[in-house]
Amino acid sequence: MPNLIIKLIMLSILVIFFLLLQLQAESYEYQNIDGYLNPYKNLYRCDGDFPKEDESSQVLREDFIRKDKDEDCFLSKKELNVFAFGFSEMDENKDNKISINEFLFQKNFKDWLDEDQNGLISYKEWRAVEQFLPEAMTIFAIIDFDMDENISFYEYDISKTAESINDDALAFFHADLMSLYPNLIKPSSRNLEEYDKNMDGEIQAEEYLMKGSKLTTMIFKSIIESIGPNPFETTTAEMLPILLALDKNGDNEISNYEYSDFAKRFCLGINRLPEESFFILFDSDYSKTLDLFEVGELEGFLFIFETMDANQNFELEFNEVKKHFMDFTRYDKFKEGKLIFYFAKMDEDSNDKITLIESGLSLENFKKIDTNNDMSLSRGEIYGK
Repeated sequence: MPNLIIKLIMLSILVIFFLLLQLQAESYEYQNIDGYLNPYKNLYRCDGDFPKEDESSQVLREDFIRKDKDEDCFLSKKELNVFAFGFSEMDENKDNKISINEFLFQKNFKDWLDEDQNGLISYKEWRAVEQFLPEAMTIFAIIDFDMDENISFYEYDISKTAESINDDALAFFHADLMSLYPNLIKPSSRNLEEYDKNMDGEIQAEEYLMKGSKLTTMIFKSIIESIGPNPFETTTAEMLPILLALDKNGDNEISNYEYSDFAKRFCLGINRLPEESFFILFDSDYSKTLDLFEVGELEGFLFIFETMDANQNFELEFNEVKKHFMDFTRYDKFKEGKLIFYFAKMDEDSNDKITLIESGLSLENFKKIDTNNDMSLSRGEIYGK
């Protein structure tokens, strides 16, 4: 009898221990943005090609696929073969199935970084990654969407979904989500001090967009420097518009100020429709108009001034050129594999397909994308992969 009592006590202690662990693992509120991410996730499968995935994630993905007996890209409790507690801990969105990103977050992050077992990877916990990856803290800042100096599953989910689409997806996702879910932004005191430029105690949309300007400056500076010492003389036709947008004072040299100002305009337009982004990028004096100095050297723009400057003030307002900009900027985004980011904005009646009018494309370019010739564009067609 005493042995039975001891066993019952030990069992009770174990149950309480597991319950406490479960409470710790659920000590943060899961942010459900599945409605935003799922249309992007539906563009690829878990067993597809992921060339930019790190080696550890590739190994884990292969393990996930082996366990996924019914090939639905989710693991059931039976397929995962874990106790109920382990399953619940991994099932971040509590939909009773484990996605590939939930599996990777558990195995790659929580299992070896989450020291306090609260389901979050803190700034301090992440520092352990620095010994293997010198740029670890930069990566942390990029993934930390809500700026609270913790990485939660939903932020990892955003990052991995973006990685599966293309290089520019994460910046677009973050900018878009900031405008759709501003209440998710909960900056730490350190981030508030760095990015709250107007010192109102909050991170406004424009301040949030500027978060990526330093990295953008570095990227474009590297691109231009790779052209050579005299980029204006040796550049390609594709790069010339970028050089002209960078060279704010028109002296055929690009200063550090011009790089940073270009990055600011680039970031301000990052989740705008392509025609708006283009307009913002070239509006170097922030006048909300384009003059001959800003775009006169671009191919075709002298003709545009002659035909579209309706009020003949030698400045192009956005409404004067919006329709013309739509076709070439949106089709360029399609060729770059980035038009998919604007699907929801173009789908004005929210019926999950884009008509010719909604697309803003010429009939010629529309037909190039409309592969099944049904006079509408699906997400798959726009993604073009």
